[in-house]
Amino acid sequence: MINVEREMEIARRMNWLGMISAVLLAVIGVLFVYSASRIVTDQPVERYYRQLMWLGIGAVAFRYVVLRDYRRISRDAWWVYGILVFMLVLVLLVGTEINGARRWLNFFGVGFQPSEFAKLATILLLARHLSRPDVDVDRWWPAIKVLLIVAVPALLVLLEPAAGTSMVLAPVAFAMMLAARVRRRILLTFVAIGLAFLTTVV
Repeated sequence: MINVEREMEIARRMNWLGMISAVLLAVIGVLFVYSASRIVTDQPVERYYRQLMWLGIGAVAFRYVVLRDYRRISRDAWWVYGILVFMLVLVLLVGTEINGARRWLNFFGVGFQPSEFAKLATILLLARHLSRPDVDVDRWWPAIKVLLIVAVPALLVLLEPAAGTSMVLAPVAFAMMLAARVRRRILLTFVAIGLAFLTTVV
């Protein structure tokens, strides 16, 4: 049942500039897919409709998350993270191989990349970890835990291989630790580790 009062409260607190920007970017993305498909083939309808389908799924998921108590979402963070890590392992075992890379899982004819959802799951778990009142961000262990949380999906994605997707997680984790006011010495140490790792991968 729709809670009208809650939806009105959320609407008043909504960042409408960010919301409008996201909608515009989504519309532009659909137009780009249509235009690119039109150049390749005279029948771009399938890819165009598929993009619209994923846009609709995203809109439903957005509404669900907005109306859900963020504390309940936070409590589910470890479950979501664990499921996505399992899917990343599944991709390496039974994923669809395209051009020498295993990045896709197919369910009932619908393909998706778990690595994209794994990024969101990692961000959700990092937010839960760094926002806990009993976590002392001035100590090394909470920061090392951040590194471990990021390292598991990053290494699995790197094995697909999808180096670009894997490397996105590092700056996101750094930004979240910066927002959580982790000590500068710890941040600089992690940056040095990241750069050293990058030189071995590239």
